Amino acid sequence: MRARRRNQAKTTATSVGRLLRLQTVAERLDCGVDEVRKLIRRGQLRKTTWNRTPRVEESDLAEFIAQCRLIARERGGRQARP
Repeated sequence: MRARRRNQAKTTATSVGRLLRLQTVAERLDCGVDEVRKLIRRGQLRKTTWNRTPRVEESDLAEFIAQCRLIARERGGRQARP
């Protein structure tokens, strides 16, 4: 019975994309970890909890960056800050 549960957990974990630490997300966005937490709280950036630790899927981060670029284009080329 326990082996079955472990296998199910592994299947679930592999269906999720690569999970990034908040520090890594902050480095990619060139901001602080507190700013990343604010983005998550506001609902602008989706988080996944893994072992009680907040993580961000790489695909969600890519989607967020794409939205920021789109907003920047609509504003006439000004760089959008997250």
